[in-house]
Amino acid sequence: MAQQDQPKGAADDGRVDRIGFRCLRGSSFRVVYCDGAIGEFTPRGLFRMALYAERPALQEHGFRCVKDDGIILEPEQFIGTGGSRFDREVEVDVMMNFDTAKQLYSRPGNHLQSLEEVA
Repeated sequence: MAQQDQPKGAADDGRVDRIGFRCLRGSSFRVVYCDGAIGEFTPRGLFRMALYAERPALQEHGFRCVKDDGIILEPEQFIGTGGSRFDREVEVDVMMNFDTAKQLYSRPGNHLQSLEEVA
């Protein structure tokens, strides 16, 4: 086998060692919707990335008038979350080392590039 024909990581004799992985989902696994991310480095050098979802603010509580006969009327006033129009709910906060952050940075880019080539 010529050197250029060998698979990446092959030994000089063309032998390729393989390692199998089993992917398991932890007991707290869930799928989250992500509108965006914020992140920073921690004082210990780890990269912290929080994923969040945005939605219109939900009412916290409201007032309804009750007539003498017990009929509840339409809402008179709602009090929201401090006047904000949208809530940004942090779904998950991920901590990773520098090498993992580099992998996370490049992986979506590679997939997006492949998708753009097909489109």
